[in-house]
Amino acid sequence: MADIYIKCGEYDKALDELETLLSQRTGFTANDFKLIGYLDPLRKLPRYQEMVKKYAL
Repeated sequence: MADIYIKCGEYDKALDELETLLSQRTGFTANDFKLIGYLDPLRKLPRYQEMVKKYAL
């Protein structure tokens, strides 16, 4: 779902989805997000950077 939000420019909603994935321990890790190309538009956002730091620990 996050990829659709990103395509629509709804970055806050995309970040909400990604944070849910990380917080529920679905198998995705913050390190996985470094490899997913469609997340490129989010990488420069402070909220994305903080989320990755938070869940990389």
